[in-house]
Amino acid sequence: MREFRGKNKLVSPVVKWVGGKRRILDRIMKYIPQNVSTYYEPFLGGGAVLFELQPKKAVVNDVKTIFSEFLNTQVY
Repeated sequence: MREFRGKNKLVSPVVKWVGGKRRILDRIMKYIPQNVSTYYEPFLGGGAVLFELQPKKAVVNDVKTIFSEFLNTQVY
């Protein structure tokens, strides 16, 4: 997996989710461009990709709004 400068190794998904992307992060990460100004995640789920990237700016969504709401209360 690629390394991001300033990445906090203690940040990780807060829940395990059926269909989560945690196990396939190495395959997903190779398709994400190096320079992304804003990360968009339409299917947040447990947030594995979001927490792996730790972008400075992100827009997240999920049908299960409890995840999006929880993340907004923790980050902002």
